Amino acid sequence: MKKYWLIPVITIILTVSILAGNNRIISMAPALTDILIDLKVMDSVVGVTSYCKIPENYSKKVSEIGSALNPSYERILRLHPDLVLLYEENNDIINFLDKNDIEYLTFKHKKINHILNTVKILGNKLDRKKKAKLILNKINKTISKIKKETNNNKRKKAIVVIGRNINTLENIYIAGDDEFIGEILNILNIENGYSGNIAYPKVSLESIIAINPDIIIEVMPELVKKYDKKKIKADWLRINNLKAVKHNNIIIMGENFRIVPSTDIVNILKKLKMRIYGN
Repeated sequence: MKKYWLIPVITIILTVSILAGNNRIISMAPALTDILIDLKVMDSVVGVTSYCKIPENYSKKVSEIGSALNPSYERILRLHPDLVLLYEENNDIINFLDKNDIEYLTFKHKKINHILNTVKILGNKLDRKKKAKLILNKINKTISKIKKETNNNKRKKAIVVIGRNINTLENIYIAGDDEFIGEILNILNIENGYSGNIAYPKVSLESIIAINPDIIIEVMPELVKKYDKKKIKADWLRINNLKAVKHNNIIIMGENFRIVPSTDIVNILKKLKMRIYGN
């Protein structure tokens, strides 16, 4: 009797345990996917956007659901997610999830503090509290270490270019000072040459000449995929009255370098510090 009574009880406990977790997660943003990778929960991820970077061994297991701005709702439904992660401004997707009774969590993503909060929330939600704590410690220690190492350097002025035309210095978009990239520069003891309140302003060459930055950092992975770095850099070399040109401080980051507000902040800081200071 005891033997037959124990078997269904164990089965029920195991079933409840499995169903209680989130085993079919969709991530609607590269930064959120980065965090899921670092939390070691990719086995539970069934869908990501086309801009998310995931480990190669998961590429055949995880489906693409389109972009965050234009996802395939049909694919989302086919994946039967029990949790969708997205940004709080994705109102159309939120309305779709509400209508289809799909659980979701929304996040802010513009500042370093938002990254830390997201790691903590997901660590609790996905039963990865210890792993989340390790991630948070690593980020905080890296920030403190780099601040200490760069604090005594002369503070220079930089702009971060995130988009422009090749062969011409037109349609230039740079990073503002009030969000993630501005915080990154501040940690590196670098002044952002643009101090306005627009997140990613379009600026003219004349405006950049007026700013006259000591350093120009270009983060344009799509452009670097198509063109040689020397060709990209050559566009600036014609403007020889810029300090950045005079002192050969035009930094072209590689095609795999992204400035995304995620747990990748550790690598972002280390790589930029190396390129700016050489150590």
